[in-house]
Amino acid sequence: MASAVDLAWLDPSLRDLTRRDASGLGSGLCRAIAERIGVDPVLVRVAFIVLILCGGLGIGLYIWGTALTPSSSGTRPIDNWVSSFASWPVAGQVGAVVGTTIALMATVGRVMPLPWAAGLLAVIAWVWLRRRNPGAVLPPEDFTEAPEDDELLVAQWRRRMSTAARSTGASAPQLPAVDLYSEPTPEPAPKPRPAWLAGLVILAALVGVGAVCAWAIGTTPMVTLAITTVVGGALVLGYALFARQRRLPRLILAVVAVPLALSGWLATQAAASPLPSPDAVTYSVVASEQTIDLTGIDTSKVRAVEIKAVASDVEIIVPGALQELRTTTRLADITIDPTMEDAKPFDITLIIDAIASDVHVVVSQP
Repeated sequence: MASAVDLAWLDPSLRDLTRRDASGLGSGLCRAIAERIGVDPVLVRVAFIVLILCGGLGIGLYIWGTALTPSSSGTRPIDNWVSSFASWPVAGQVGAVVGTTIALMATVGRVMPLPWAAGLLAVIAWVWLRRRNPGAVLPPEDFTEAPEDDELLVAQWRRRMSTAARSTGASAPQLPAVDLYSEPTPEPAPKPRPAWLAGLVILAALVGVGAVCAWAIGTTPMVTLAITTVVGGALVLGYALFARQRRLPRLILAVVAVPLALSGWLATQAAASPLPSPDAVTYSVVASEQTIDLTGIDTSKVRAVEIKAVASDVEIIVPGALQELRTTTRLADITIDPTMEDAKPFDITLIIDAIASDVHVVVSQP
């Protein structure tokens, strides 16, 4: 009979993991993993966010991690979606997980700022370290040590019979309920309280750093965003390491993650594009203000000029009336000054691709 695949096929210490707390925005997977491996839940959430940015790998891992992990009711979501999933061969179950994750990465990977290979290498390194370190692997549920008294013997017998009853569907014989052998019900661990004050202090620090970089130092918007992202990540990580009794609210983490995603997206937009054709000239403007003067361009050698503007304010100066203009706008505004009737024609195709930008085309007067 095929065994049900869970997170133990990646990390043996996550065997028989249960999501007991799903009161927040997520499914409770991050908190369950954090409690099992003994770290702050914020670190696990940050790890998933980074993996999501790595080609969408974190999306597949989070969805499948939730689907393969039972909730407090004892049922797994995947068993509700596909009732026969647990009866599939182990190779088939793992293949479904890997295949759908790869398909998801191929779909959303192009819009993610970080390469999928970085996330995949991080997951492989994590699995290798957890399997290599014996202290990181918790003993399985049916692990037995030499008991020293009858209480441990009875508790182990009850646990084994309960497991056998669940697997065979038959009712297991029960011992008489005697107070001598009854185990006290463990009290649930106190849930860390959200630290709204610390979260607001971190947000205020981000705003202050951005203001100092932009107005006092005079850095470009892209550099300002990068510095703000680094400071925000360092503050969140430091708080997670030193304040173990409190947690940052999810809303604060989402706000801190915005500049991370935005800076990664801008970095991909600023990446070098393939070499253009010999008769075309390309200008790229990302998160800055720039004036592009085309009055001195050699029209005998250049047939097209392409301008890509991302989150920028661009002014384009042309020597005459445009003969052909092609525009692609996404959350952008392109304005063109009126030309005089006797203005000479500008016999070059002008291509403008603007994203969240303001582009102004000015016709130079003779």
